Amino acid sequence: MLNLFLILLVIIIWPSIFYLHYQEAINRWFMNRFGRDSMPLSHKSVPGAPLPFSYDPPKEEEKTPET
Repeated sequence: MLNLFLILLVIIIWPSIFYLHYQEAINRWFMNRFGRDSMPLSHKSVPGAPLPFSYDPPKEEEKTPET
């Protein structure tokens, strides 16, 4: 019975010591991993940022004649 108690005590004590020692790093990681992301900048707020595509309508001479 004593062995079982000591095993349970060690299972509880070691993770708590580990958490207290690395608490700041663990909290930063959780906030980075599961926290809210900031909204990305829109293309209007960044001058000269390329759009993912561009559409130029066809010129008059490039249009195919309708038959």
